[in-house]
Amino acid sequence: MKSDLRCIPCITNQVMRSVLSAGGSLDQIIAAGEKALHLLRHADLNLPPNALTTRTLLPILTSLKLNDPYQQLKEEELRIGLRIYPKLKELVREAEDRLRMAGLIAATGNIIDIGAQQFYDIEKSVEEIGKKGFKIDNFDLFRKKLATPQQILYILDNTGELFFDRVLIEELSGHEVIGVVKERPIHNDATLKEARRAGIDRLITTGDGSLGIDWEKSGREFLTAYESADIVIGKGHANFESLVDGRRDAFLILKAKCPVVAEKLGVEVGDLVFYYYQP
Repeated sequence: MKSDLRCIPCITNQVMRSVLSAGGSLDQIIAAGEKALHLLRHADLNLPPNALTTRTLLPILTSLKLNDPYQQLKEEELRIGLRIYPKLKELVREAEDRLRMAGLIAATGNIIDIGAQQFYDIEKSVEEIGKKGFKIDNFDLFRKKLATPQQILYILDNTGELFFDRVLIEELSGHEVIGVVKERPIHNDATLKEARRAGIDRLITTGDGSLGIDWEKSGREFLTAYESADIVIGKGHANFESLVDGRRDAFLILKAKCPVVAEKLGVEVGDLVFYYYQP
């Protein structure tokens, strides 16, 4: 997926919010924005948005010695997730179709995204589950592929939605599910530490700290798992941007939160998607 001119102000805002979240001064925040614009002036829009964001964000955070600016936010997201997890499980138990409900829960959890939006309400998002279905609905194909035991690679996204993903993973019992997280912190994305605290135990990392997947920097363990898995699930915007137009098929679960991604999918901003991509 290629970037768009509309990605430029979005990326700049992400950089400035990261410095703000880390307690940066006004001068540091403004300087970070100016540096981002300088880097983006030479941006290659043929790169996917996740790669363009990473290549802008990481040098600025490194120069300011900001390793994990959203650490406190991730802690809060874990506390909220633990509190709402019983409600999510209850929704599955009461559903006529447990697996589809778990898929809707996972997709709804993708409201949590500090990259695509500044404000979100995790607890309120629970109230929205089941009120609307998938705008792109390839769920029956997913179910069909689960007819026999499968090895599933589940590429996770933000810390706050880990408990939403855990619900779906637990409904995939009988299959071998391997979760994928970041090797190092970036944004509020999940690392091994956060995923384990959310109760997801079978894990590997991308071998990298980029948003989504940087195929040139990814570790061998992840790349081997990606090639050999029977089913690949990519969760959220950055993983969608990495996997769509890629070299193998994948199920992409997300809530479209920006016009660039929505237009790529042919949906409206706010729509839930369970999309099967096939090269």
